[in-house]
Amino acid sequence: MDNNQQYLVYGPKQEYRIRYEFLGKYVYECLTTRKPNEIIAIDALTKTKLTCEELLSKSIKLSIALKKLSIEKGDVIVFLSENNLLYYIALCASLYCGAQLIFLNPMYKTDELKHAFSISKPKLVFASKTVLEIVLSIQKEFDCIQEVVLMNNDNTLGVQSINELIENIDSVAGFEIRKVDLKDTVFLCLSSGTTGLPKCVEMTHENLIPFMNYIRDKYYFHLTSKDVAVVVIPFFHIYGLLVHLVPTNLFTVVVMKSFKPEVYLQSIEEYKATKLFVVPPILQFLVNSPMVSKFNLTSVEDIFVGGAALSPDLYNEALVKFKHCSIRQLYGSTETAGACTVQHADDKFITVGKVVMNGIIKIVDPDTKAVLGPYEKGEIRFKSLSVMKGYFNNPTETKNSIDSDGFYCTGDIGYYDENKNFYIVDRLKELIKYKGFQVSPVEVENLLLKHPSVKDCGVIGIPDDRCGQLPSALVVRKPNSDVTEEELIKFVAEKISIHKQLHGGVRFVQELPRTPSGKIIRRELMKLYF
Repeated sequence: MDNNQQYLVYGPKQEYRIRYEFLGKYVYECLTTRKPNEIIAIDALTKTKLTCEELLSKSIKLSIALKKLSIEKGDVIVFLSENNLLYYIALCASLYCGAQLIFLNPMYKTDELKHAFSISKPKLVFASKTVLEIVLSIQKEFDCIQEVVLMNNDNTLGVQSINELIENIDSVAGFEIRKVDLKDTVFLCLSSGTTGLPKCVEMTHENLIPFMNYIRDKYYFHLTSKDVAVVVIPFFHIYGLLVHLVPTNLFTVVVMKSFKPEVYLQSIEEYKATKLFVVPPILQFLVNSPMVSKFNLTSVEDIFVGGAALSPDLYNEALVKFKHCSIRQLYGSTETAGACTVQHADDKFITVGKVVMNGIIKIVDPDTKAVLGPYEKGEIRFKSLSVMKGYFNNPTETKNSIDSDGFYCTGDIGYYDENKNFYIVDRLKELIKYKGFQVSPVEVENLLLKHPSVKDCGVIGIPDDRCGQLPSALVVRKPNSDVTEEELIKFVAEKISIHKQLHGGVRFVQELPRTPSGKIIRRELMKLYF
């Protein structure tokens, strides 16, 4: 056996107990087999509950309404909203229609939305009240957008709402679930790239089969119908999307539109939450806030941490603070439809865990491309049924991201120990992780270069205990310019969503380090910043 085979690390080989023809049919069958009065989701702020019966009834009616709006199999539907209960209804209805769904950040500014629309070419947009004005203002630039539907109950804005569409359906006699192929695209998820604007990841119905299985497995999430989770992670983030998808077939989720500390803690106590799905900043809050001691959190059995790397100090502090439950890291990406590794409950040391069932990881030397053994650091590459179909209409980036053996090249540098636990130590790619959100430095740089006083710039992530990394800029002013840090921070903030803004500030320099070919030497930028 050569080293390339010898050093492959396999997850447990198991038959997938859950297989389905396609996701819409699977979700429908799950809802029809659950008890009608079972709670699917609860709004943490209003305490409104969505039962299985209500979700099934309303999603069926909405799917009929969508078909009347000429939504066909394969049409693209955009979801552009904060977390709310209507999201579940629209999600299920769209799946019944055989549509392709793309989830966008409602904090996106005009140019970001235009980019997303130009890639995905949506036929219908579900938009919340907060972003409706922007959507309507740019709709005329996109002939593909035939309908905009309000994802709120407010019917005073002159746009039809989800509830109005549902109320206009008198009979469900014509309901049918459109059959699609397992290899058809179901989700389109934006993933930041190091080379510029976000790319669109194509996720198939088949890609989600591994996730639907390991969420139930005792070594991974071990979710059951008795579990309750309080979730603030947004639908548009892959971590949030997958967690929010589970309640349609398994457990109960308490949904939060945004993170409100007291409401979050009160919800854990009131609904006796057993699972928490968090990003490092929320774990930091749970560990350090004096407010936490005022609430009873003893019902929590597992805290799953994903979206960004967890510092050893924070992990150890969490172990001390929450002795009654396990703190478990997840590691994955949009391109892998969730987790590549999950930390097992009995592991009490800082690791991103072991390979998920039926997955394979290899550690590859970035220079020689040799497959490395235990404790040797290299790029983590992952192979599974869950690896994306590719980047939408971008064969070049797809080819660059999936190697000839079918492994997704994560761009993360890591290693594994003798027990096959994995560790992340660095990033080969240049993406910045702010509060679990990916930020492309090139996207922010291109924006800064549009400022009349900026000659050159480089954007980096400054380490931060609370947020992971803070997007920060090094700027070369044009001659005779006296532009200030505050002016540039404001300029960026007006044109880009909050997680991409310059939270780490701006430093002015005489010149940027570049290679002979003109590429920024990013490892040198950090030295200049400090």
